[in-house]
Amino acid sequence: VLTGETFLSKRWKSMLGFEDHELDNKFSEWKKRLHPEDLPRALKMTQDYLDRRIDKYELEHRLLHKDGTYRWILARGLALWDENGKAYRMAGTHVDLTEQKHKEQELREANEALKRSHEELMQTQMRLIQAEKMQSIGRLSAGIAHEVKNPLALINMGLQLLQSCIKEKDDRIETALKEMTEAVVRADVIVKGLLDYSAPLSLQTRQENINDVVNDALLLVRHELLKHHIELNLKLSDNLTLLDMDKHKVAQVLINLFTNAIYGMKQEGGTLSVSTYEAPLETLSDAEDTQLVDGAGKHLRCVAVDVEDTGPGIPEEVLSKVFDVFYTTKPVGTGNGLGLAVCKGIIELHGGGI
Repeated sequence: VLTGETFLSKRWKSMLGFEDHELDNKFSEWKKRLHPEDLPRALKMTQDYLDRRIDKYELEHRLLHKDGTYRWILARGLALWDENGKAYRMAGTHVDLTEQKHKEQELREANEALKRSHEELMQTQMRLIQAEKMQSIGRLSAGIAHEVKNPLALINMGLQLLQSCIKEKDDRIETALKEMTEAVVRADVIVKGLLDYSAPLSLQTRQENINDVVNDALLLVRHELLKHHIELNLKLSDNLTLLDMDKHKVAQVLINLFTNAIYGMKQEGGTLSVSTYEAPLETLSDAEDTQLVDGAGKHLRCVAVDVEDTGPGIPEEVLSKVFDVFYTTKPVGTGNGLGLAVCKGIIELHGGGI
């Protein structure tokens, strides 16, 4: 690129950490200190300027410091040409931009972090809106359930009156009235479940059999099981220890688990398996701080409910997040990420684990 004498100033050398005598006044000293990625571009621009293919010599590149790091440099130059248009002298300045570059990078990272925070805030706001919507639906469900209970009671009374008024035995009429009565009872149970589901979260505990709670919860999702052609495999152990629980809140947990399972299988159908049993606590708990024995040294036991489906399962990389508030893998509008977080809270309020 250049021939003849080259002068590298003492200040230029000190900018790169060298004493004046440590670097030769050669063009090759500058060239060999250029970052390999910047070398072709810097040489091309220099040659283009000297050949007058460009009017301005100004570029940013990196030079190797004595300590092994690269410094960002802003280079500006000006050449003198003879009467034949050939450059015979060129002078330039190098300004260390490293600190400025670091600050620009920090600013870019801060802007990216701010952008991510803004996006997360927007998502959180949308989820809060969705959560409030779900609460509103809960309140509406309670109102609707109250409105439906009275007509159901009237229908039930009417059916009883009709049964008492029939004098002659007619199997067809008796069968129809029986099926209608059973349908009213089933609808009443569902309405009662909606009322319980929308009740405030305060535990009202008493001794309950978990099998009864499982059956109540399954009744409320029976329609979804039939709709999606999902088979139920139910194995409930006899003589389970009664537990102090709020059966409506525990039913809420089970309904959420059942509906999640149904959602996972609804495309192709499958089998929902629900089982209950008693087992030693150490076989179910992997928490190091769990108390496994009572004060007398007796091994503690627990009542367990297993819910299993034949869907695709939960990917390993998201398994640790499923109980996080607002975390959901469902599409927008089909899940608000509160279900399993609420389930975990309810079970922990009962002193259990999920």
